Amino acid sequence: MLLLKIALIISTIGSASSSSLADRGRVLDIDGIPYYAGGIPISRLNTKCAHKLVNAVAQVDGIDLLPFTVMENSAGSFGVDELYATVAQYEKQDDVFTPAFLKAVYLQSSERDYLPVSSVDANSLENALGDFNINLLTTSGNITGQSLLLTTQTIDGLAKGPYFVSPSTGNIYKAHRIYSDDNLAFVQGIVSDEQGGYLSLPALTENVMAKSIAVPSRLYSSVTAEKPLAGLRFGVKDIFHVKGVATSGGNRAYFYHSGAQNATGPAVQRLIDLGAVLVGKMGTVQFANGDRPTADWVDLHAPFNPRGDGYQNPSGSSTGPGVGIGAYEWLDLAVGSDTGGSMRGPAGSQGIFGNRPSTGAISLDHVIPLSPVSDSAGVFARSGAVGGSYTSLVQRHTTCI
Repeated sequence: MLLLKIALIISTIGSASSSSLADRGRVLDIDGIPYYAGGIPISRLNTKCAHKLVNAVAQVDGIDLLPFTVMENSAGSFGVDELYATVAQYEKQDDVFTPAFLKAVYLQSSERDYLPVSSVDANSLENALGDFNINLLTTSGNITGQSLLLTTQTIDGLAKGPYFVSPSTGNIYKAHRIYSDDNLAFVQGIVSDEQGGYLSLPALTENVMAKSIAVPSRLYSSVTAEKPLAGLRFGVKDIFHVKGVATSGGNRAYFYHSGAQNATGPAVQRLIDLGAVLVGKMGTVQFANGDRPTADWVDLHAPFNPRGDGYQNPSGSSTGPGVGIGAYEWLDLAVGSDTGGSMRGPAGSQGIFGNRPSTGAISLDHVIPLSPVSDSAGVFARSGAVGGSYTSLVQRHTTCI
């Protein structure tokens, strides 16, 4: 009997040790706005600074994350004027950032390689810190005066913008604002795995049928010659493969049997390389055939046209991308396809810009085909300039001319 009990104990311990535990992030509510903090840390504060956070910033019981902002300064020195100007710029440019993220601030130079700020005038900042409820400001530069400021080591490679930080570990996570897809434009929201692939968004907020879409801060990237589309958010029709997530083609059976893809289609990857940020896969009728809502939408519900009374025909088959651009200001571009009108129809129905480049102008590798001899990829946008720039940029770097 004793030997049997020992064997059972060893068996139980062995089973427990072989199980896996993964952090998929969490949903937090800040002043009524839902946010997703991913389970993948992108940087880390040193131990001294993390402990200072615990003492300076009031925590909520049971929540080991705090709003945190990285500010950049190009003037060399940082005082009251720079603080007010930076906050105003962030609020104007970004829908993820709010003053609630100013509980703790890390200050760095905007120069190349994130050099330290040369000096910070703590005395002049005293009242300004109170105006914004800033409890802690850290910097790798020199501090003049005494205040709730702390000198810490430089955080390598961390872009400006809002984040979440764990006071207990020092881990820093990207902040994503969660929007509800009330028009059913999306099949699923996705987030970067920070390794060149993507993960299905493991977060939901309360809604009816609608998916939750998490968008990262626009402040994380700046427009350069190499990345002219930096910060623009886009979704793709769910016939384009994306590394790490499954493709449905508008069909449940295909989605469950195809599994996660191991490569991203060149047409989509080119957008990413140009700086745009992929946030989700978007709805299409089964395998991009022509459709009549809602009769031909069997496995998915047809997206709702945002125009008129909300029940007009959204057209297809690039229905989700067209509806998404028509409905959501937080989405800038959407990639679709056109064989016999699947870009042009939704563009007209939603009152947006949409084009059909010549067949073969843009690579359709890693895309579910309808008719390879006439399929073409296109883009929807609310701005003709933005939509036109995508086609021009992609055609100049195509693998399929």
